[in-house]
Amino acid sequence: DIDIEKDFADYGLDSLMVTSMHNTLESIVGDLSTTLFFKMRNLDELINYLQEHKQTEFSAYQNSNSKIKNKLFNTID
Repeated sequence: DIDIEKDFADYGLDSLMVTSMHNTLESIVGDLSTTLFFKMRNLDELINYLQEHKQTEFSAYQNSNSKIKNKLFNTID
């Protein structure tokens, strides 16, 4: 099970995984900073950022954090 408050670093993400997650997220919400995953410590912070800064693009996923969580973490399996 994925804990949204667990730091990304604790999942052992490498640069290829971060790139894959970034690309997946961009496909959902549009352009994002390439350093976004380095600025956000965990999935909870990332979701809060998206709700604040990409509200329109994020609206399809806003009511279901698990959709984002599953889509992002399936890219690194």
